Amino acid sequence: MLGSPASFLQINVQLERAFALAPRWHLLLRDEFGATAASHFAQMPPVMRFFAGGADSVRGFEYNALSPIYTVYAREKTSQCPGQMCPLRVQAGGKDVISGTVEIDRSLPHDLGVAAFFDYGNAFNSFHTPHLLQYGAGIGLRVRLPVLTLGVDVGQPLSAPGSPRLYINFLPRL
Repeated sequence: MLGSPASFLQINVQLERAFALAPRWHLLLRDEFGATAASHFAQMPPVMRFFAGGADSVRGFEYNALSPIYTVYAREKTSQCPGQMCPLRVQAGGKDVISGTVEIDRSLPHDLGVAAFFDYGNAFNSFHTPHLLQYGAGIGLRVRLPVLTLGVDVGQPLSAPGSPRLYINFLPRL
């Protein structure tokens, strides 16, 4: 990458397939696999690292909230450490990523639909840590427009504490 001292090779494969199960039922499967080989990964810009979480990844988690975390120290003016160097947790991005979705959609009258989904994934610095996968599940409403579908989903983290999150996204028309 221009302007970066890190040389790297990266692959990112995303697969998505919809299956018609019955006249009004669809199964949507989505998987992502990414891997990086880098000479100096620590010098790679964050924009080239992998993250997971959010509407297109693991619903139930914040956008890009799943990745290795580093602690940095910064001077903060908060009640927890006034005027001192405080530890801050930073999502740093990972060398590798795995994520996927299993979603069942049911078409309803008037171009509406409902969905139930299960998502999994995380970004890692090594594929030897698959036990760090995070899981989310939820339900959604689909509004079928002429060329695409508007999705309104509520996702709940299953593998970590957290409140439900609302997601609004556009999907291919099923």
